[in-house]
Amino acid sequence: MSEDSMPRPALPLLDRFDTIVVGFIVLLVMVIGAVVVLGDHVGVEVKGYSPKSDETPPGTTPIRVIFDSQMKRSSAQDHFDVRPSVEGTFKWENNDTVLIFTPAYAFSPHENYQITIQKGAESETGHRLLDDVQFSLTVRPPEVYFLSPSDARERGLWRVSSEGGEPEQVFTSPYGVFDFAPSPDGKQIAVTIFAQENLLSEIMLINPDGSNPQQITSCDPAACGRPSWSPDGQWLSYERQEKVEGGNFGPSRIYLLNMQSGQTGPAFQDNQILGFGAIWSPDSQQMAFYDSNIQQIRTLNLKTGVNYTIPSLNWDGGAFSPDGTQLVFTDIKLVEDNIYASQLWLATLPQASGEPGVAPLLAESQEDQGPSWSLDGHWIAFGRRRVDWQLDRARQVWLYNVASHELKQLTDEPNYNSSFYIWDPSSSHLLIQRFDIETQFPKTELWVYDLSTDSMTPLTADGYLGRWLP
Repeated sequence: MSEDSMPRPALPLLDRFDTIVVGFIVLLVMVIGAVVVLGDHVGVEVKGYSPKSDETPPGTTPIRVIFDSQMKRSSAQDHFDVRPSVEGTFKWENNDTVLIFTPAYAFSPHENYQITIQKGAESETGHRLLDDVQFSLTVRPPEVYFLSPSDARERGLWRVSSEGGEPEQVFTSPYGVFDFAPSPDGKQIAVTIFAQENLLSEIMLINPDGSNPQQITSCDPAACGRPSWSPDGQWLSYERQEKVEGGNFGPSRIYLLNMQSGQTGPAFQDNQILGFGAIWSPDSQQMAFYDSNIQQIRTLNLKTGVNYTIPSLNWDGGAFSPDGTQLVFTDIKLVEDNIYASQLWLATLPQASGEPGVAPLLAESQEDQGPSWSLDGHWIAFGRRRVDWQLDRARQVWLYNVASHELKQLTDEPNYNSSFYIWDPSSSHLLIQRFDIETQFPKTELWVYDLSTDSMTPLTADGYLGRWLP
């Protein structure tokens, strides 16, 4: 018998299950090999971002970037770029998959900003963004809201573009609007309306176009008003006045409304702590107001609960520095026998313990008041008239350079008194209210000063209590 014809041993045949197992093992080896070979070619993805390039949002709008993976914060932030460069802060949400960049002060209108999330941003699992992701941002010019007619009790809420144009009325009520405050994100406006002819008042929220009014206080038989937003939009402070014997209203107390929960209550449980004219620090951690019971400024740190008092006989709003460590305010100084004048002071607020340090802001002053600190920290606007005001009755607008300590006079119109100086969110424009002191029944006008062109532009000839809407 030949070798070729000899019988061979039978080879064992794989059954169906064994074939499946072997195939799975081979496939798994191939996948592992592909991962080893490709490495980081399977990278992080950006699932979305806002605002979209075709939108024109408010100048204070935050930039949101949504990743498909939990990111290493420092890596993602280091690979986030805005051109032209803008200072700001980062926050994270949704288990570090959503990055939020908030500008320190508003984006400039008409400027085209290029936002890039650069390749290389790393996730917690070690994967990286493989390609740059880019989009653009252009914000709208801010608007100015105001009350009109300026010489009437029953006023409506109006608006006009900060670049000029025809004003339009957006909201009114049967007994008029008393005051208002736009939200920091420009999406809502808190308005105080007279609820009845007996001067009871409540606070409502409206959209910027006046639609969707919603009452957010229930103060009857008390009167509530003068809303003031914290810059982060989480709190709304307001003043509440209780009715006293004889039907009149007593002194006001500061209340706080949580805009997320809707809960509200007095800022202090001690009913002997009165207050009006609340302002907020840019980081939303501190609030300052005037305690009329002790005739001093009182500051409250909402995070620590620590509060300080600062003597002052002339509270006209004041302003925090951008970092919240200082407060510029007005007090009264004795010029000579029985002659007093207002003066600007600077308080340095202790961060832990101790008392505020207080010193005059200016080495030489006249009758100065109404300070307004720009959000970029560079300027303090204020009103000044000479101490011998009989010869110089109109208050003019001045700027104080915080870094150089130099002064600059913006207006020099003996017949026009200026007041209510408010910086826009980009710190490039100053809103000013003024009126003609030679007119028997003057209407207040609103003007805008442009820092870049050193020019003044009229907005409306009949506007009161102007405020910026981002």
